[in-house]
Amino acid sequence: MRKLLALQKKEPPPPPPQKKQQQQKADETKNQEKKNKNQHSNENNKKKQQKHENDKEDDSKQLLQTLSFSSLPTAASAASSKKEKTSSSKSSALRKAFMERLAGSRFRELNEELYTTHSSTAYHKFTEQPELFQQYHDGFKQQVLSWPTNPVDVMLRSIVAYQKQQQQKKKIIVADFGCGEAKLAEKLLSIREVSSSAKQKKKKKQHNKNDTDSSSYCPFEVHSFDLVSGGNPLITPCDMSNVPLETNTVDVAVFCLALMGTNIDDFIREAHRVLKKGNGGILKIAEVRSRFESTTTDSSADNSSGSGGLDEFLQVMKTLGFDCTRMNRSNKMFLMMDFVKNGDEPSKQARFTAKPCIYKRR
Repeated sequence: MRKLLALQKKEPPPPPPQKKQQQQKADETKNQEKKNKNQHSNENNKKKQQKHENDKEDDSKQLLQTLSFSSLPTAASAASSKKEKTSSSKSSALRKAFMERLAGSRFRELNEELYTTHSSTAYHKFTEQPELFQQYHDGFKQQVLSWPTNPVDVMLRSIVAYQKQQQQKKKIIVADFGCGEAKLAEKLLSIREVSSSAKQKKKKKQHNKNDTDSSSYCPFEVHSFDLVSGGNPLITPCDMSNVPLETNTVDVAVFCLALMGTNIDDFIREAHRVLKKGNGGILKIAEVRSRFESTTTDSSADNSSGSGGLDEFLQVMKTLGFDCTRMNRSNKMFLMMDFVKNGDEPSKQARFTAKPCIYKRR
């Protein structure tokens, strides 16, 4: 009984009716405010979404307009493009001219050095700096373009004619001293002939259309020497005064614009060593005329009085064991000379240095 009375005392009294109405009204007001706030937020979201869609549509229109205008070539854009192409073409031409001039300058520098130094010095320098070989020949090729005749082509025709004159058909052994890029070897080794036995065999089997004869051969064996091979398998790098060939094994020795250095006599002695005995070997030399001739009005006049003249050269060749059998002066720039052994051993005291071929600086 006492517990029941205590619980009854602790329960709060019910709110009066007036206060309850006020509470309900406050709750309704709060709910209405919340509803209005949510409605306002929804309206703002709709406006933002609409604005985003409008902006997106405007961007698409602008992009289409830009693409349509850019796809139509205007006179201004065409003129600008043409101007850029012309400017690029001029820049490329100027760069090419500059590089050619630079290559020519480097060639003249190396060319002068090769003419005025000992071959052993040149060999060691080019061995240590093989890139000089390419620099030299890049400039050399530019010089060749201005020549009326390339002496390599003249030398080629001369060797082919020599081979055809031989009664005994056998391979002609050629040693090209100072071969450059081995162009002479390339051309000689590309020549093909058919042996006499193959020709007879072909006549006997002319009735057989399916018969094929592949017995053609190259009538030349070529050994090419220069300071650097430059990656060319046809070239053997060495000093021209000491080539890796056996004695008395060569039919034709060639110096085509290759008498470069202060020890030309050493080159001639080496050619004498490798050439076959008697009239079995021939030495062919092509050189710039100005190295042996004077600058008089008569271009064929010899400079016999000055050092390095043609008469002096021919006399030194005699002491080195060679007699001149042919002198071709038909070309305005070059001399073509043939020599054979005269039976004498080369003099060890003979010395000769031709005038260096120095190209004009531009």
